Amino acid sequence: MPKAIFSDRGTNFTSKLFRYFELKDSEHSNWEDVLDDVLFAYRSSVHSSTLDTPYFLLHGRHHNIPINEFLDASPKTFKSASDYVGNLADRLRYSFQRVREESEKPRTRQREQ
Repeated sequence: MPKAIFSDRGTNFTSKLFRYFELKDSEHSNWEDVLDDVLFAYRSSVHSSTLDTPYFLLHGRHHNIPINEFLDASPKTFKSASDYVGNLADRLRYSFQRVREESEKPRTRQREQ
């Protein structure tokens, strides 16, 4: 971990989340203890630019976490491997199309200004 970070004041360095982590442990001695939790939270959070979670966009399904047992959100079962592959391909195709549409919106707004 670097001792200091030099920045161009980009949003990745000035965001609330970054400032929170910067202030949380000024010694920066516990990153290895919290990194897995931070990555899990990031990967399972819906991002405004994609309208989905990074985990879903990579795996085609949401995290299977213990709370799902209480919410009765158990994973789907499929009749065959080919059914699963077809369903996965459809879900990813739909998600990637949404990501493309969402990523085009800022460009369209910028062109209109």
